[in-house]
Amino acid sequence: MIKKQWAEKFVKQAAGVLKSNIYITNRSGQVISASNQQSLGEIYPTAVLSIQRNLPIEVEEDNLKFWNMTFPAVITPIKYKNESYGAIIVSGHPSDIRTHTRLIKINAEYVIAQDIERENDFNQVLSRTQMLSHILFSDHPDIQKYNRNHFKAQLDLDDSFVVATVYINTSSKSKLKKVRDTLENWRLPHDDIIKVSPQEYLLIFKSNQHRGETEREIKTFIEKSSDENIQEHSLITIGTFESGIRGLVQSHSNCKHLKLLLDEMNITIGVFCYLDYELEVICHTIQDTPFLNQYSLISNYERIIHFGEDNYLGETLEAYFNNHGKLLKTANDLFIHRNTLNYRLKKIHEITKWDPHTVDGIVLLRLAQILYQHQH
Repeated sequence: MIKKQWAEKFVKQAAGVLKSNIYITNRSGQVISASNQQSLGEIYPTAVLSIQRNLPIEVEEDNLKFWNMTFPAVITPIKYKNESYGAIIVSGHPSDIRTHTRLIKINAEYVIAQDIERENDFNQVLSRTQMLSHILFSDHPDIQKYNRNHFKAQLDLDDSFVVATVYINTSSKSKLKKVRDTLENWRLPHDDIIKVSPQEYLLIFKSNQHRGETEREIKTFIEKSSDENIQEHSLITIGTFESGIRGLVQSHSNCKHLKLLLDEMNITIGVFCYLDYELEVICHTIQDTPFLNQYSLISNYERIIHFGEDNYLGETLEAYFNNHGKLLKTANDLFIHRNTLNYRLKKIHEITKWDPHTVDGIVLLRLAQILYQHQH
């Protein structure tokens, strides 16, 4: 089916160049667009014959009656991929307009091809966006279903990507539009933008060597390419680089949990990376776990900070955290010998059963400290 919108535009421009009347018919030979508006709705049986034969028909002045026409013309069918869409009628003597009519036919078929490709691309993007939205926002998405080859190819999540959420703190239509335009400017082919609401967007950034291949590089890119509307009215959270469908869910989950933490901290604008707040997010999330689990962590930490008359183990642990576990620097900051520091760390291990020399031990100690600080 030929769309009226492009048919009218096409006829107007072509007629202006050729100085001839041009008509476009549908498959039934009925004129749907014409340079002479009074011809709309007219039916030309010769156009139907041209479409059926898939051949151009030249109507000379001396055989008008034979072709049931009132003017000389060239009639040529419009086809794309073996499917008929209608016909073009160009008025004039065939010897004068034959070449021009051929060019008009080629141009018309090219316009149809473009229109079909745009529609297919739109439908594919719409289908892709619907699938991504279902995976991210459904309470119980059937993730296994999307692991089929057909869906995996359409989702295109095999390469590394990161999810970012944008929360816009304004209701101004002009500012919302400017923010949206900025988000579109960040977009590269194969990136995705999902509109959750007029004031919330979800972006899926594919890894790109020029834009960023790590979370902090993406953060830097956003900060450098943000205009004042983004800087003054938006809160952006960046998840973690992942791949695959489960990675999509994980990266988005990290964004959401970071947003909850920032809400509690009364932070409403800025760009924030999950990795910079990972422990705080974990601690904030753990508040929803059974109270006894939290109590166990907090009570263990309290045993450290209240140990001894001068509570030196708490001070030691704080310095150890601040220096990222570097023994010599920690000892220097505390003005103690390294052997003394090792003794204190060993004491912490004995009291809590968490070894400060291991990653697990440091994480548990840091979790306990943050939970304790939240309660006090």
